[in-house]
Amino acid sequence: MGAKIMKVKQPPKTSRTPSPSTVLSPHTASDDLVFNFQKLLKKRKEQGQTEKQNQPLLHSAPSLQRHPFFSLFQNEKLIILILILIPLFFGVYIRSAPAWIPQAQGIAQEQILTRFVQEQLQSIQKTNPALSDDDKKRIIRQRAAAFQNSDEFETAVGEFKQQLKDPYKDATGFLYLIGADSYHYTRYIRNIIDHGYPGDSIRDGRQFDTLMLAPTGKVVTKNFHVYAGAYFYTIASLFMVNASREGILFFFPVFFSAIVIIFAFYLGRKLGGNLAGFFTALFIALHYTVVARTMGGIVDTDVYVVFFPLAIVWLYFEMITAESLKKKLAWSAGAGILTGLFAFAWTGWWYIYDFLLIATVLYVCYNFLVFFFEHRPRRFDVSFFKTKQFTHLFHSVITYLLVTNLLILFFKRLKNVFDPYTSVIDFLSFGKEVKSGSLWPNVLLTVKELERVNLAFIIDAVGIWILLFALFGALLLLYQGIQLHRQALLRRDSVENHRGQNPFIFYVAFLVIYTLGSLFAVTYGVRFLIVLIIPIALLCSFFLSSAILSLSNLGATFFPFFTRSSHVIPSLFVIILTVGAMLFLGFSPFSSLCLQGACKQTLVGIHSTGPTIDDIFIDTLTKLQMRTGEDAILTSWWDYGHIFKYFANRAVTFDGASQNTPQAYFVGRFFVTHNEKEALGILRMLHCGGNATVSLLENEFEDDTRKVVELTNKLVVVSKRQGRALLEKQNFSSDTVERILSTTYCTPPESYVILTKDMIGKASAWGHIGFWNFTRAKMLQDIQSLPKDQKEQGILKLQTEFALSQEQAEKTYIFLQTTSSIEIQEWLAPWVLYSKDIVGCKIADASGTMLRCPNYLNENEPGTYELSFTSEGEMLSAVVKGPQGQYLTPQSVIFMKRDQLFEYAPKTDKQKSPFSLALLQDSTGMSSFVLSPQLSLSMFTRLAYYDGAGLSYFKLFTASEGHNPIQVWKVSWPSVEE
Repeated sequence: MGAKIMKVKQPPKTSRTPSPSTVLSPHTASDDLVFNFQKLLKKRKEQGQTEKQNQPLLHSAPSLQRHPFFSLFQNEKLIILILILIPLFFGVYIRSAPAWIPQAQGIAQEQILTRFVQEQLQSIQKTNPALSDDDKKRIIRQRAAAFQNSDEFETAVGEFKQQLKDPYKDATGFLYLIGADSYHYTRYIRNIIDHGYPGDSIRDGRQFDTLMLAPTGKVVTKNFHVYAGAYFYTIASLFMVNASREGILFFFPVFFSAIVIIFAFYLGRKLGGNLAGFFTALFIALHYTVVARTMGGIVDTDVYVVFFPLAIVWLYFEMITAESLKKKLAWSAGAGILTGLFAFAWTGWWYIYDFLLIATVLYVCYNFLVFFFEHRPRRFDVSFFKTKQFTHLFHSVITYLLVTNLLILFFKRLKNVFDPYTSVIDFLSFGKEVKSGSLWPNVLLTVKELERVNLAFIIDAVGIWILLFALFGALLLLYQGIQLHRQALLRRDSVENHRGQNPFIFYVAFLVIYTLGSLFAVTYGVRFLIVLIIPIALLCSFFLSSAILSLSNLGATFFPFFTRSSHVIPSLFVIILTVGAMLFLGFSPFSSLCLQGACKQTLVGIHSTGPTIDDIFIDTLTKLQMRTGEDAILTSWWDYGHIFKYFANRAVTFDGASQNTPQAYFVGRFFVTHNEKEALGILRMLHCGGNATVSLLENEFEDDTRKVVELTNKLVVVSKRQGRALLEKQNFSSDTVERILSTTYCTPPESYVILTKDMIGKASAWGHIGFWNFTRAKMLQDIQSLPKDQKEQGILKLQTEFALSQEQAEKTYIFLQTTSSIEIQEWLAPWVLYSKDIVGCKIADASGTMLRCPNYLNENEPGTYELSFTSEGEMLSAVVKGPQGQYLTPQSVIFMKRDQLFEYAPKTDKQKSPFSLALLQDSTGMSSFVLSPQLSLSMFTRLAYYDGAGLSYFKLFTASEGHNPIQVWKVSWPSVEE
């Protein structure tokens, strides 16, 4: 089915047939595709064939200005401005929404109404106790309805809503930032503003972040993001005079997103015309996969993952369709500049570079084949490589490569030039349980945003209709490329150098590569959905704009009277179809117009997003700064490391920019160990030298990580004298022994351990890392490195290196080759947990020696624990009754007696429950919670639940409640010889 220009009255200049010199005008490539439905009616067949031969080679459709709706305006720039401003307004509005905490309205209404209903119920029960329950409910419903419509309700909701918001705002009334990483970059921006560079200090000509990876610090590399943020703050502070630094930077991602939306319009416009640009901008403005990572308050680098690819691809597309070499070189240089800046802004920049080059190679191959089959030489002919078409493209691509790599060398280092060729291999090992060349646990597997997902999740996140329309868009682009190819074959009088030039082939090749590559990336982490949405948005928008204008053309075919007499009807037709498509796919930032699709996910996400911290959290950290020395070190799990550094201004053991280091294993081991002496030894080693002890041992053991960890775990539980003896047995040099001793057994600075309440829910992460089995990790690494057809060698390796029997080696080999990633991770280290809730217990007999505690065997199976004690408080028995009436025995029961923490392990033949039970007692009675038995007497259990029971060297420094309760424990260091 051929494409045809809809016949409407046009000025003479735009209606004339293009001359051969204008046949390949790049501007026609951005027109909107319109199907010729007249061919469906088999009218004007001969005329259609004649017009088909006279069409421009890069014809796709009449421009939007030629459509009756757009001919209402004489200035196309006005149309473009309107089509940009609509998604721009939507995008800025929805991203700014977290600033006023929209969820507070619903919470306030619900709680005020609930309180009113309870008060009315008490009043009715007091004044009219004889009323039936149905009458009481009816009266309460009537009063509640009247109350909701009263000014009193609105006033109460407004006051309570403000109370809900106040703890999450700073002194200037602006919301705290969202996410820990925001404070990482904001601290660097603060440093630039304060002393001109991101680092805290300069040593030997290099900038250092002295608060990372205590006590050594970490080298700071220059980053586009922090300088862009500093410039934004400097300019914005001229207008937002009374705002705090954080309050101003809250809107930094909103500002950058506005620029992103503009680039999205022009890229979509380049692909399919103004209407396609409009839909592309709407996608980027409102789809939650983009909004979730670029909304106000998230001062992170994710906005560049959208901004730079959009801008780079647009410039590259312009380069592909440009006529003259001068224009091609200008567009390619612009694309190269932005690619170099992208490398400066984000470490994963290389994928867009690779996709463009692969698509370019495919495009050249296509053009070569067209040239070859047209000329049909008897032997290989290199004349194609001398054509103007190829030489211009070659020079343009070389310009792109040179500019990109020169900027990378300027901003970064020589090795980063090779990132597009080597990083693919690194990315393939990104989601592996054990990375090649390292036995240390892959902490990134415990990060929620890097959770691996399946196709069903992707479909749900993006939207089934959006994905279907994107597929149709790809097919439509391919069809357009085929049509253009056929037209070129028919046009024998065309200019020779124009033969084979078909940008639609490049478009579809690039976008298909982009989509498939992004889909693959998403399977390695849900955060990469933001990469996928760009090609999906472009393809879907191309289809939508083509379909809408084609349907409009169909209307003109069936109702020519209306189209000839007035512009109103076809104009309304386009508007109705466009608005209908927006509502159908969910492109609305307003709940009243959100019928289905993308907007529901976006609105729910916005209403569930808020600041990571509150006033109480910040006050605790501020007090910590005031009451500790400047060399104090804070240890916690990595999540809040950036926030601790920002507000307490104290060094941390590790954080969100250094979590995939050996420190993660040792901090995890600190929390899971039952031995206070080992816990102290771990902290001492980390606070004396950070990763220095491990590095020194890796040099001596030639990177044999198992030996390194085995010896380190021995060193941390013995005195310095005993440690010296262990090191001397390894035949290390005296200098090496002294260096290891100095990094393991020094007198550390002030040390504090911080626990946050949400660490309970993250026990599966730090527990998994702390229980990491390096021997099993080595087994997995060795077997994965062997080809699957070398089964005998693998089994023999397991027998010889790990002392497994023949049967054990065979079972292990089969397990490692056939088991899913989740099961292998469980095999490497257990996924431990604490139950979410603490449940009250009840005394079950008159003597008070029987206790019943309703709890959970697991998330889906409720159970009741029945415990019996002697009159002196000694435990006699413990069973748990399951949902089917079966009786199991808990792994153990943890309880306090005479200020000591005890663990009771029932001796019985009954089937064991997979969990232990922990009892808590306070003035109101006894309560309980379920936990993994590995955590029963762990350091975390003692500190978080039992006020440090049984610990001698950890004293509570401060504790506070709030949105996320926090405990700070001070370490009292014993002598290194103890």
